[in-house]
Amino acid sequence: MPNRKPIDGIDLNENGIPPFEALPMRKEDPYLSAWGLYGDDDELGTLNRLSGNLVVKAKEEIRNGTRFVALVSCRRFGV
Repeated sequence: MPNRKPIDGIDLNENGIPPFEALPMRKEDPYLSAWGLYGDDDELGTLNRLSGNLVVKAKEEIRNGTRFVALVSCRRFGV
């Protein structure tokens, strides 16, 4: 999986993401979207932020192996 950085010229905060006012808003894109932040040919968006190290670190958060579909409300599972 690629680990792209936001396009040059965008200021990033301490977490490596731009503040809202620095997002590249384009008139032809959906209202308040930031499509193009990782380049015009990007199809992953903020998934670009998932490095291999971050994915490995995330496994430490697994407690019981329960899976759920992201389209279903998390409240159904007590989350």
